[in-house]
Amino acid sequence: IKPFKFPAGIATATEMKNGPAIPQLDFHMLHDSRYADTIKRSIPILLPTTNHFEYRCDWKLVEQYPGIYDFRELDDMLAYAEKKGAKIQLFFSLQAPEWSPSHYTRNPDGKIFGNNSYLFHGARLNIYQSPVLRPAFMKFIKNVVLHYRNHPAVESYYLLIEHPGEAPYKGWYEGFDKFTLTNFRKAMQKRYKTIAALNKAWRTNWKSFDEMMPAKPKTDAASQFWYDWITFREDSIGSFREDVIATIRKYDPKRLIMVYGNGKERYSKYNVMTANGGCRHPAKFGYGMMKVSDLDQGQRAEEVSCTNWYAFYPTHIDTSLFSMMMGGGKNAFCKMFFPIRSIPKNGDLTRIRKKNGFERYEKFIPIWQELRNTEVMFKDIRSYVNDDGYRVTRKSTFHPGGSSWDTYPFLEAQIPFWVAPGKNWLQAKMVVAFPQRLNNLLKKDIDTLVDYVKDGGILLMGADVGKNRIEDDAQYSLLKEFGFNAPSIKHPGIPFPIFTPDKKEKLGLLRYMYEHTPVKGEKVFAVNKKGEPAITWKKYGKGTVYVLWAGSNVPTLDKQGKGIKKSYLREIAKLYKLPLPTKTDSIFVWTNLLKDKRNKNWYLLVMRDRTERDGKTPPTTITVKLPSGNYKVTELINGKINWRKSSSELANKGFNITLKKKEVAVLKFEYEK
Repeated sequence: IKPFKFPAGIATATEMKNGPAIPQLDFHMLHDSRYADTIKRSIPILLPTTNHFEYRCDWKLVEQYPGIYDFRELDDMLAYAEKKGAKIQLFFSLQAPEWSPSHYTRNPDGKIFGNNSYLFHGARLNIYQSPVLRPAFMKFIKNVVLHYRNHPAVESYYLLIEHPGEAPYKGWYEGFDKFTLTNFRKAMQKRYKTIAALNKAWRTNWKSFDEMMPAKPKTDAASQFWYDWITFREDSIGSFREDVIATIRKYDPKRLIMVYGNGKERYSKYNVMTANGGCRHPAKFGYGMMKVSDLDQGQRAEEVSCTNWYAFYPTHIDTSLFSMMMGGGKNAFCKMFFPIRSIPKNGDLTRIRKKNGFERYEKFIPIWQELRNTEVMFKDIRSYVNDDGYRVTRKSTFHPGGSSWDTYPFLEAQIPFWVAPGKNWLQAKMVVAFPQRLNNLLKKDIDTLVDYVKDGGILLMGADVGKNRIEDDAQYSLLKEFGFNAPSIKHPGIPFPIFTPDKKEKLGLLRYMYEHTPVKGEKVFAVNKKGEPAITWKKYGKGTVYVLWAGSNVPTLDKQGKGIKKSYLREIAKLYKLPLPTKTDSIFVWTNLLKDKRNKNWYLLVMRDRTERDGKTPPTTITVKLPSGNYKVTELINGKINWRKSSSELANKGFNITLKKKEVAVLKFEYEK
């Protein structure tokens, strides 16, 4: 084994994360006998666009026999890449070699068939729990890194673990194989020490840890039981990722490691970056972009359709850019799966450029580059998400992704926000906890929210937030801690408008209206059509709590939202003079204001999510508050704007902009004194 010597010309992880945006291309085709030769033919054709590429490092091909590593194809490819000046990100594939033992996951009936992705002879291997497969994969990673860590063409490493858990949409629930059960029982014995303590927590009557079984899908069990079962399996996947990352970092302390997914705090110490599988809708994916930025991990975008940035609509990359930039310039990275088998013999990319969106991808490279040094400035308002509680709500290791209904209220009302929990979130002026995924909370998280308000914070919460305390299934613990009465009646799930107390103006939509008995000191902020309390508030300690008396908030874009021009969320923020730097006259046109870290310039991303209710896309008036001065205003995508405006004019009069459905504009405000 040669000593580690970091090659000249390769950027370190820190340099890549803080340096220029890097456009990457993935060679998209099956790893068959033509894979390497097709890539060799493709690299010179694609070098005018970028010299950063992904290349698969398949476990099943490199280690076809246990402990025997065949690097000939990779060696040859990397030598060619070095000759051509290409930089390669080694993409580790979990596709198992044929010698792998049949250590499959099983469902409660003991069956192995039923999952639908990443299969080995039709079933899913349990690489996370198997005492053979897990260490074998770590050994494979170690040997690949040792072999290539000094190579001048290897730029970084990429670990993709996609859809690692259950598939409830296919009726597939797993974890009932002997390896998972054995490890789960050991973990629970370590946690609870005695079976009596476990039975008390789970409200069960197991006679021993050897007898204990997990809760079966769709059955009643104590929340703590579900929490332990889901957390154990998700942590097993997380610890597997961390073991891979730690193995790479042990033998290569310099290069970037990219990990698929929204990142975890546990990975931060390894200086990683993350990657997503598509992020075209800001309401669903924007929160995740903020989270990885807050963790200082950043993220790379891709087109999800694999090889086509035009697959969903012509501005697919535009709306993905909007989503990514909700976390600021740390996320200014983009990849395209390139259809290399479609490159004609003459190397003419015209057809691919027009049909597959490659022309749009190329056009956006300098835009990603320009936005690389931007940052989000307004973090006084936080949106609260709780992964622990959501595990109990979904009762599965399948995670459907972000909740757009939690994000719509901010986007529709032009309210800048950030993540909670997150860096310094307890110092934020206001925390918003919408009820959809927060019914279940651990006691420690309930206590944290209570202390936040007690110390002076403003909390806007749904009545059902913390409805169920996971440890003992106590009901409405958070609401009662703040001194409110629990709801007494829940009405059907029909969206209903809420109004100012004088019923002169609509403030938004809620669903599943609750009735409750107010307590002394509780005041009304909004009412329903009958004049009954819809949002109330009261002081608690040094802070204030607002409660939505409903089971769910509803985006104003709903057909019931016609005529709603104000937002209860924005009106509450205004009461406390929280920063609201932008405003539009349409709930369907969203904004994101970013600051250039290097100078006094600003960028405003504007996106029209959908048409107005009449199907039209009229001009939208936007106002923006910038530091005092004059600004040259240009637009980076279409280049049709070239204005000079004062900060006063921008804040008071604003400007008009016309966008089609799913169209994005990137406005640059260059400070001119």
